[in-house]
Order: sequence, then structure tokens, then C-alpha cells
Amino acid sequence: MAGKLPDDFLKDLEELSDDEQTPSGQKAEEAKELQIGLGDQIEEISKLKSDINYQKFLDDITEDLNTIQPADKFINLEKADPIYELVKKGNTYMMEIEHEINILHKEVRDIYQAKFSELESIIYDAIEYTKCIKKIGDEKDLTKVEFSGILSNQTIMNITVAASMNKSNELPPKQFIKLMYY
Repeated sequence: MAGKLPDDFLKDLEELSDDEQTPSGQKAEEAKELQIGLGDQIEEISKLKSDINYQKFLDDITEDLNTIQPADKFINLEKADPIYELVKKGNTYMMEIEHEINILHKEVRDIYQAKFSELESIIYDAIEYTKCIKKIGDEKDLTKVEFSGILSNQTIMNITVAASMNKSNELPPKQFIKLMYY
């Protein structure tokens, strides 16, 4: 599960197509060029994706999970047991993953605050926040955005009320594309 969350997060981010939610006046080619540069920025923040030791750890976990083992094998593990070492590494990587998610979330919040600053006080979870801004995209009328499936009805109502009470600002095209790439 440790590798699943960030992999799913990165997979969601990679699924953006060239012409999906491109700001008006911004050509898909220009967006593609900007995304190439953004990939380098994300690699600076998210180092685990390219870490050889992390990839080996994921392979070891997958191999271990593919073998059928009795549940009592995981009780009172000894330090010499290889599974103990996997659990220990897993905990360390989970902390690193959480740290990277928090850094990316801060970047996303800092950019999106110019468009809809109240969203930060409504959605606290980093993954939900990012999914929400991807759904909103460049839409000015948030009542037209379909949030079901990622947010609770109460949260959707809170967003709709907050958005109706405040004017939504448009993000500069480069900032918008950067957000959609994250």
C-alpha cells in the first residue's frame, strides 16, 4: 500500500491529455513544452519515483505478497527475519511519501490560492484537494463541476456556497498548466 498511493496519485496526474482543460488562448504545443519543464521540477520534489532502492523495495514487497504465507508468520517478527526488514523499510518509505505529498500539496495550494483561496479551508486532505482542483480546471461557475465520487455531499455544498459568495479569479496560463500537470 505504501507505493500504491503515490503511484495512483502520479498516474492520475499523468492521465492529462494534451488538449484537456487547456486555458483559452493557450495552444496544446505550448502546454506540452511547459509540461516537459514541469516534469523536471516534479522530479526535484519527488525523488522516490526514481530511487533505485525504493523500486527494489516495491519489487520485494510484490514478490512477498505473491507468495502465500500463514498469518502467524507476521506475529512477533525477529530482527533477523527479512520480513521484519521489509516492514521497517516500508514504514520509512511511508514517511518519505507523506513528506513528498505534503511538499507537492503546498506547491499546489500556493498556486491555486489566487483562484479560490477558500478551498484550502474546506478540503484539508492533499489528495482530495488536488483531485478537486483538477475537476474544477478553468471553470468559473463551480455549480457546473461534478464533484461526486471524490467529495462528500456536505463538502460539495460548502464549496458551492463559498464559490457563490466569492469571485473566482483566473490563473495565468503557465500557473494553470503547472497545476494540471501536478
